[in-house]
Amino acid sequence: MRPSTTLGFAQGDFLCIAGLEKVYQSREGGIVALKDVNLSVGTAKFVSLLGPSGCGKSTLLRCVAGLERPTAGTIVLHGNAVTAPPEDMASYSNATFCSIG
Repeated sequence: MRPSTTLGFAQGDFLCIAGLEKVYQSREGGIVALKDVNLSVGTAKFVSLLGPSGCGKSTLLRCVAGLERPTAGTIVLHGNAVTAPPEDMASYSNATFCSIG
């Protein structure tokens, strides 16, 4: 077992998500996109998000990137809470990303 940090996440984790929720508001009420998502990814680990269309994969990635604010929960990336896109986001714009799904 790894020692935990003050946020309750294991030290050395690359990504920690705890109790993440995202609800989009509509005229008919709230649309739940993510509910009680918990995930811990260690450094140098490979992770894939799989699921049917509309299950929240892109919403989760947008929250992790800081492009979308979660309704509830915590995201810690490289030991820092994610509250907005990183200031050096423009340096990533030249990178090539691939989405399968």
